[in-house]
Amino acid sequence: MKISVIIPTYNRAELVKKAVESVLNQTYPPYEIIVVDDGSGPRGPVAAGYIPSVLGSEILRSRGAISSPPRGWNISTPRHPSVLKTLINKENKGVAAARNIGIKESKGDWLAFLDSDDYWLPEKLEKQVKFHAENTDILISQTDEVWIRNGQRINPKKYHAKPEGDIFELSLARCLVSPSAVVLNRKLLDTVGLFDESLPVCEDYDLWLRISSKYLVGLVKDKLVIKTGGHADQLSQKYWGMDRFRVMSLKKLLKDGCLTAKQEKVVKQKLKEKLTILENGALKRGKLANLKLSFSYRREFEELIEEIAVRDNIERFEVLEAPEIQAVLGHEKLSAPQKIKKIKEVLLVRRYPTYAKTGEAFSRQLKILNPFPKTKITSTFKETWAPSKIIIEKSVAKEPITKNVLSKFTSVPVEYADEVKLKKTGFKTGELLIAKQKGRFLKKCPCTPKHHSCNYYVLNLGIGCTFNCTYCFLHHYMNTPFMVYANTAGLIDEVEEFSLRNPDKTFRIGSGEFVDSVGFDELTGLNQTLIPTISRNKNILFEVKTKSRRIEHLLNLEHNNRVVVSWSLNTEKVIRQDEQGAAPLKERIEAARLCEEAGYKIGFHFDPLIYYPSWEEDYRQVVSRLFEHVKAENIAWISLGALRFNPSLKPIIKQKFPHSRLVYGELVPGADGKMRYFIAIRQKMFEALMKFIRSYSTEVPVYLCMESKELAKQMGVIAKF
Repeated sequence: MKISVIIPTYNRAELVKKAVESVLNQTYPPYEIIVVDDGSGPRGPVAAGYIPSVLGSEILRSRGAISSPPRGWNISTPRHPSVLKTLINKENKGVAAARNIGIKESKGDWLAFLDSDDYWLPEKLEKQVKFHAENTDILISQTDEVWIRNGQRINPKKYHAKPEGDIFELSLARCLVSPSAVVLNRKLLDTVGLFDESLPVCEDYDLWLRISSKYLVGLVKDKLVIKTGGHADQLSQKYWGMDRFRVMSLKKLLKDGCLTAKQEKVVKQKLKEKLTILENGALKRGKLANLKLSFSYRREFEELIEEIAVRDNIERFEVLEAPEIQAVLGHEKLSAPQKIKKIKEVLLVRRYPTYAKTGEAFSRQLKILNPFPKTKITSTFKETWAPSKIIIEKSVAKEPITKNVLSKFTSVPVEYADEVKLKKTGFKTGELLIAKQKGRFLKKCPCTPKHHSCNYYVLNLGIGCTFNCTYCFLHHYMNTPFMVYANTAGLIDEVEEFSLRNPDKTFRIGSGEFVDSVGFDELTGLNQTLIPTISRNKNILFEVKTKSRRIEHLLNLEHNNRVVVSWSLNTEKVIRQDEQGAAPLKERIEAARLCEEAGYKIGFHFDPLIYYPSWEEDYRQVVSRLFEHVKAENIAWISLGALRFNPSLKPIIKQKFPHSRLVYGELVPGADGKMRYFIAIRQKMFEALMKFIRSYSTEVPVYLCMESKELAKQMGVIAKF
């Protein structure tokens, strides 16, 4: 076995001399010794004269004996064919980088590491070589060790006992492999990688976990390493909260996706434990726990801390460790109530940085932000939907829609009822109700209180959507079954009567307040009736809104140039993350092009606009692709609307879509009570989209959805419908 020994050091001239001596005194000679001076400068072993200074040179050249060891070195009988190399970093890069430099420079097929404040007993390498000769399937081993702290021998705790074999799970709590005790085959590092240089400490813990997740670890039970401690420059003394870095390592393991299902489960559990410990520690260190927060303040703080952590991709304890919070907690002249108030202000400013710049308006508005109730909800979305049961109101049993639905689900149980009402108890999620619409199908779009109306009307065709968009208000009705209103003749009569009552006005009527108009067709086939009949009314523009690509059944319908097929568009990032089940952007635009070829007018709705770091460039690309495939003269309108939702939807989104980041933007209560982006953010987004659109066409009508008339005028987007 050719063993390369790697010794990183930083400002430890005297100590590293003893470490190198212990390697040169081994009964089994190493192939080479590589000392990596990690930017020590004048306090390093080279400058101090303990190690000769020739970068990468062979200092002990004799391949049979050490003819003239450095002056003052305690080396036994000269029997080593070793080569001593000294590598010098111009700046301190950290122990992980120093070891990696040594690994890359080394030539041996086996590697051993020795920290510069430790040293070996003479038989250390010999016994490990023997172990591997007898256990050829094991590619890494360590020996036991003696602990010396401040010159006194101490006994390790039981939980520090060196394990062997499959040590992965045992090693999650703390590092149970000592670098100075290890010998490993270079092939392991080719598989799992080198030391992680982003970790200032716990870099060994990180590497051993990566190795032990795939390989067995051997143990030579003899105490062959003297591990010294208590030095002022020890990294464990320099960095508090070592678990912070272990958490980073565990998260990296999960992200890499290299674990078995069992390993992933125990890593997640250990990660949860460590995060709880760190959070409790942060509370105690800053004495936040001593402030005796009321229930409402505690809930408020918890929500703010959680949302900052999720948005910034950090942990909760890191929010608590922020210098601004620690400064407040350490302020001796502030009373407990004053500290609580100040900490809340710090958290609010960090949570809403853009909004905070408004000063008093920020303070007033944020007073009404209350914590949201915690809920327990899970997503039950399926790519292919089928009802668990169909319940039909007897009065619509012979309607064409009813027959159409039944033909699609021939194996689903069917029940008939005298009357079907959503408010009636006993119906379950997943059931499909087919009933008569007893109210009105047509109503004016409710818009939103205190906002400009775009004079739009909607048809209530039913309730339910096979898509699963994060932001959809239908999540409020999560326990509601699908509902289809089957009395289509009544719907058509109502629309025609409305048209005749208002012959001198043109109205926009859209289908799908509670459904995706085209997606609903897969269940009902309704548009094949509605498009030819409603389009006969010359004062109605009928809009079919969708996120679907399945528009083939629309292409040959008679639409009398009075039908607009519209798509909700968003960036590829938003579609991928928050529009589950909906068609990709490319397929929506291609579907729009096909409908354009079939003579339809086309509409587009950038709604909801989502604010995130690369939003501007991403939306620019969407607008560009839109105009590349659809001619501007065939676009009936484009609407712009920023993300908004009722406050009660926020906890539902958090629970149902834990990976979504939608609710972590700067969303505050608007004039209508809905959660909205701060107006400066909305205005910025509207201006950017208008600029993109107008660079392609100055004629396409553009309007704002559910915004104030003042803002619409300011943007120059008051549509004349």
